[in-house]
Amino acid sequence: MTARLHIDVTASWNRRAPPHGISRIVTELARAVRDLSEEHQAWRYDHRAQRMRPVSWEALERSLQRDGPDTRDLSVWARRLLRRSALLRLVWRAGLALLGRLSALAPGRRFPAFGPDDCFIYADVSNDDGRVATYRKMIETTGVSTLFYCHDLIPILFEGYVGSNTARCFTQLLRTLLEAEARILCNSEATLRDLGAVAGRMGFAGVDGRVIPPGCDLRRTDREAQSLPGFERAYILYVSTIEVRKNHRLLLRVYDRLMAQGWTDLPMLVFAGYRGWLVEDLLAEIDGAAGAAALVRIVENQSDEEIAALYRGALFTVYPSLYEGWGIPVSESLALGTFCLSSDRGALPEAGAGLTETLDPEDEALWADRIAHYLRDRDELRRREARIRSHFHARSWSDFREDVKVQLLD
Repeated sequence: MTARLHIDVTASWNRRAPPHGISRIVTELARAVRDLSEEHQAWRYDHRAQRMRPVSWEALERSLQRDGPDTRDLSVWARRLLRRSALLRLVWRAGLALLGRLSALAPGRRFPAFGPDDCFIYADVSNDDGRVATYRKMIETTGVSTLFYCHDLIPILFEGYVGSNTARCFTQLLRTLLEAEARILCNSEATLRDLGAVAGRMGFAGVDGRVIPPGCDLRRTDREAQSLPGFERAYILYVSTIEVRKNHRLLLRVYDRLMAQGWTDLPMLVFAGYRGWLVEDLLAEIDGAAGAAALVRIVENQSDEEIAALYRGALFTVYPSLYEGWGIPVSESLALGTFCLSSDRGALPEAGAGLTETLDPEDEALWADRIAHYLRDRDELRRREARIRSHFHARSWSDFREDVKVQLLD
């Protein structure tokens, strides 16, 4: 397909936890590129210097062996502070926006010199104006061909979930990619439909994309725990970043409703994922440990092995997200034989492959009724699990990489 492939790995390099979600997909895309030839190049964006930096494959793999960022790095502590302070986030984003505007005026090359047949691969979502300005200028001035792996259109369809800066940056870069006639890969049919609709509203007709769903196998070891210490009590599991779109508060309201109905032996609610933004009130409620919140346990920075053990030990999993471009934890739950009660929005029915029960994520009474049903009827849970084991085809990350390589070689 090209003389040389260049892939942006900023999401993997800067990740705050073991690679999940977008950072996991970027990681596997990079591995597919490397598998084709180590002559291809990985890049990360250095927001302080406002330029792209080359990343060796060895350095990238070393970074991926970490279960998260080096806590001795001051930037790690800075990000934790940003997650907990709305004022600091506002100042930070204003600073990034200013740097981005200044960088657009600065002389000097901030991106690589591409060959005539090279291809730049992008699969991230950024709220860094400088990064977006750099990539737009790079695409417009070098004429490099581009390949865009699209996870979802949430920054455009649901700006309130990501903030106006992320929405603006995503829209600007998407327009640039469409103008450059980028090749499009999507994680789901739902995302491809959303992209076609958004592109049409932007004046681009007939977006031609291919769907390559993500994998769902977790890293395995020779000695796999069936449960984790400290999780002996029964629990329902929700694996997800804790942010407003993921709709964790619905589960607290459901538990409050069940308690009001007389339930006294509810299982724990385990939220596995790092703390995102716009959830300060929710986290304060959980820390207060009153009512349903007293049954919530939050775990962060879990390794693949620990997440797998949490899936295996759960009564069942839940995923009440208000919108998803795919929903990797739904597929991961099924891959480990655990039933999932899921939202019916976006691509979540695709991720569930007909083996989940899907519900309106805004119908609190319905969620309460179905959670109560599965808590009472353990026989149906076992029947559901048996059907999952006999019918679900767990797509591996190796499958994902092979499909990506076919597209890159086409």
